[in-house]
Amino acid sequence: NDLSLVNDDGMNGLHCAIELFDTEINVLRSLASSNFDSVASRCIDGRSSVDLLWNRFVDPDGKDDSHRNEDARVESTNLRQAIQEVCEPKILLRQKIRGQHALQEKIKLRELWELTCEFIYAACHGESLNNNNDISNQQKQ
Repeated sequence: NDLSLVNDDGMNGLHCAIELFDTEINVLRSLASSNFDSVASRCIDGRSSVDLLWNRFVDPDGKDDSHRNEDARVESTNLRQAIQEVCEPKILLRQKIRGQHALQEKIKLRELWELTCEFIYAACHGESLNNNNDISNQQKQ
């Protein structure tokens, strides 16, 4: 498959895979690492692969999500709440600690964080983050 091909909305294969709510995260990683330009490209409406990840995993509001199962809806609500808890503006002093704790305790949040970091790195550097160092080593630096 050629991930540089786009549909009428300017969406490439990676974009379409992200929008399919049942595409496994490992498949998304494989698609991203096979064509870094697909990670950096934007749809006609200006959304990037990171925007699409956010829409899929955290904030599908405003999109037709009738094809999503109830588990996916609950999971996105839980992720959104976890992020809101970390970003609570009233307790800024503990924000870093809360963020670290949330990433350790909430597996789905950590998976989203790692995938988002990988996509941003690939889009900026044209290479896989995993080809350089393990993501956990990158985050510790």
